[in-house]
Amino acid sequence: MPAPEQIPVTSGFHRGDGLFVPSSQFHLLPPQTFAAGQTIGKVHDLGFMASLRCLLAVTAKAGSNPTLDVSIQTSEDGVNDWRVLGSSLPLPAATAPTQTFLQCTDVGLALTAVTESGTTPPDIAFTGTPLVPINFRAECTTGGARGTAVIRTSIDGGISWVESILSAATIPLTAPDGSATGVTLTYENVSANVDNVWRGRTAGQERRVLNLLGRYVRAVARVGGTGGPTMTASLLVDVVRP
Repeated sequence: MPAPEQIPVTSGFHRGDGLFVPSSQFHLLPPQTFAAGQTIGKVHDLGFMASLRCLLAVTAKAGSNPTLDVSIQTSEDGVNDWRVLGSSLPLPAATAPTQTFLQCTDVGLALTAVTESGTTPPDIAFTGTPLVPINFRAECTTGGARGTAVIRTSIDGGISWVESILSAATIPLTAPDGSATGVTLTYENVSANVDNVWRGRTAGQERRVLNLLGRYVRAVARVGGTGGPTMTASLLVDVVRP
C-alpha cells in the first residue's frame, strides 16, 4: 500500500498563556464526486498531533434519495485494526448543499435550555445539532399572537441581529450572514409582548481531543440510494497539538 502522507505544521495559534500551538489543515477527503458504494481515503500520519476537528461539506447530489455516510477511522500502525472515532462521527443521509462539523456527542457542542423574561412570554426551545458556538438572545419587536408577533435573534449575545422574523411554530436559527447554525427554534402558540426576551447558549467546544485518536487516520465515505446515486463532497480536518 502507498506510504502514509506526513502532515506538515502549516499554521498555529497562541494560547492565553502565550504558548504557541502548531496546527495544520488538510483534506482527509479532497473535493470529489463519490459514486455508490464505499470509498476509502488516503492514510495520513498525524505524528504528535492529537486534537482533531472535521468539516464535511456536501455541494451536490444526484440519483434517487442519495445518502452519504462519512466516518473517520484511526489505527496505531496505519494498516491493521482500523476503528471508528466515536459512535456519532458517521453522518447519515446528508443533503446538498450543506456543511457540518463531525464530532462526538459526548464532547461536542450541546444546547442548554432557553430562559425567558418579560410579560407572559411564549416558550422557545432549541432543537437540532449546533454547528457553531451560540450565545442566543431573542427579543420581541412586535407583540401579538403566533404568526403576528415579530422577533429578532442573535447568536452572539446581541452584538449582531437577524431582524424582522415572523413568529411561527418552528424558526430556523441563522447567523446574520444567512448561514445555518444547525439549530431550529420551536415557538409556543402563545401571544408575545414587546418586553419579552429569550436567552440560551451552547455548552462545550467545537474542538476537543479525541481520546482514542491513534497515530494514523483515514476517512471512509459510503454512498447509498437508487438511480445511480452520487454525492459531491469534501472532508476538511484541522489538527492541533493538545
